[in-house]
Amino acid sequence: MADGLTIRIAGPDDHDAIAAMNQAMDRFYRPGDEPDASADVVALMERIRADRQLGTQVALAFHGSEPVGIAFFALIHPGRRLGGLLFLKDLFVAEEARSFGTGEAMMRFLARFAAAKGIRRIDLTAEPGNAGAQRFYERLGMKVRPAIFYRLEGEALARLAAD
Repeated sequence: MADGLTIRIAGPDDHDAIAAMNQAMDRFYRPGDEPDASADVVALMERIRADRQLGTQVALAFHGSEPVGIAFFALIHPGRRLGGLLFLKDLFVAEEARSFGTGEAMMRFLARFAAAKGIRRIDLTAEPGNAGAQRFYERLGMKVRPAIFYRLEGEALARLAAD
């Protein structure tokens, strides 16, 4: 399947493909839950496009005209001595496109994109129970960097924002 694979940064004309891949990701990671509605995903992508402070970018992989992979990421420039980072929030490859090099091609695309922007590293998180993802990232040469991952959401986020 890697033959005929095209990967590019998504644009406004790709919102339907983004919505379709987001729904596939929802069905894979949250079976039994209703996926986000296409209209909600398109509205979010419009909001991201209109508000440059949101900083989210999307890469899409297509086999022919069919979307088969998606990556949500942001470029971040920390301290003066660091070369910045590409933070990969989500990388998802449709089940029918796995084991054909699609994920590796997407990571290669992101690495080239980062290098072209002067970014010197890619950071991401993987779920502790997702051994397949861990093997995939380690096979690409990524190293586990011990850290404690924190999240502030829901009522706690609202409370902190209100104080």
